[in-house]
Amino acid sequence: GGRLIDAANAAKNEIINKQILIYAAAYSEFYKPGEMDALIALLNSSTLGLTVKLLKDAQCTYDILPQLGNYGVVIFDTHGMPDAVKIGGEVDTAVNDDEALLKQNVNKVAGAKAYDLVLSGDLRLSKSNRWNVKNELVPYYIIFATTKYLGSLPQMPSTILFGNMCYSGQLNPGKYTGTPMRTAMLGKNPISYYCFATDNGSSHPVSDDFAKQMEKSLMRRLAIDYDSTGLAHLQADGTEFFDNDIFQLSQRRIILNCKHFAADNYSYKNCTDVFTDNRDGIIYKAVCIGKQTWMAENLRYNAPGSRCYDDNQPICDKYGRLYDWSTVMQGAPSDSSAKGKVQGVCPKGWHVPTLFEWRDLAVAVGGILSGTKYLNAGGALKSTTPDWIQPNYGATNSSGFTALPAGEYNENGAGGFSNLGRYAFFWSSTALRTANEFAFELLGANATAFISNVSNPYFSCRCLKD
Repeated sequence: GGRLIDAANAAKNEIINKQILIYAAAYSEFYKPGEMDALIALLNSSTLGLTVKLLKDAQCTYDILPQLGNYGVVIFDTHGMPDAVKIGGEVDTAVNDDEALLKQNVNKVAGAKAYDLVLSGDLRLSKSNRWNVKNELVPYYIIFATTKYLGSLPQMPSTILFGNMCYSGQLNPGKYTGTPMRTAMLGKNPISYYCFATDNGSSHPVSDDFAKQMEKSLMRRLAIDYDSTGLAHLQADGTEFFDNDIFQLSQRRIILNCKHFAADNYSYKNCTDVFTDNRDGIIYKAVCIGKQTWMAENLRYNAPGSRCYDDNQPICDKYGRLYDWSTVMQGAPSDSSAKGKVQGVCPKGWHVPTLFEWRDLAVAVGGILSGTKYLNAGGALKSTTPDWIQPNYGATNSSGFTALPAGEYNENGAGGFSNLGRYAFFWSSTALRTANEFAFELLGANATAFISNVSNPYFSCRCLKD
């Protein structure tokens, strides 16, 4: 789930590369048996046909890093410093007094030129300790790739990076002399960079549980839900996740968020820009808004029983046709589900939106629920063209929905065609009771969107992609 970041371009660009690299240089420390298997099974369950490559511990050598741009997504499951990232392999400190032996061991563990890279500052040996089987504290070296080395890597314009490690969002210079990690990663020009950071540009150690939670959540949203890069790291209410363990343990109550930087308008499943109704060959514009794909024009399919405003075909060509409830539904019963199932008069692969899907749209464009109306939603949905009789209050069309005031036809009461230029009425597939259906309503004289309960009119139809 998530919220709208850029309504008109929420998923404008497609993530083409279906290869995923999990660079798990701290695999044995982080993961219990079966945990990584569950993540890989999740990715393999996607309909995208993803290819997942897992590198564990010593397999994560420095010479893998120049190849990161060959993948669509790279996850760093490792230790981090504000200016360095752990690679695989460990070196016995017992040899550190013998430089030749140290060089030999470092090159054996990390790669043929690793020791030269240590001397140049591209790699770093960091001393740590562990208990052996004799319950003795034994020192050893961990090998890190510094941001100096990361800065020498090729550009990655087709890759999403996730720094699932401590200090991955470091931006402010600290006691370390190297380039901060976030600066180095964004310097490679990735599609997006996900990391852990505070609002003031600092970063901190991240708890294992939170890191695992974010890894699973982020990959589910990208690979299964097809969220855009700007949505995938967010909670359902649009706020960033934060590490509650770190918050509780830190004296200063540190709020360490999962944050996103760079492009927010990419997704694995590219948003439809245009599509053709194969029944009559009419080509329609479409727009992604939140997690929905909407027609950006009113339906013009000449279904039996539909009408042109004033029986004037040129008006139909511009504003779409008007349909009564039975024509829109094509005999289907009312649908009150969260995801609509009634194709009705819509093209194959599309459906008549339910009342709840209209509500999702209103919320996605910033609408605030007040009774049966959504404050501010109308302006984001209405076109800014002179088709609306002025003043067209609040109209920005920031969503790209491009609602036009097609009016209505009503056989009851005064009867006839009315409100062209003033109102936009759209059918839902949800009925309260027989001959009493719900519709979505926009007015030129108001920036609000309304949920209306109506009986027997002819309204416009906007279809929603299945």
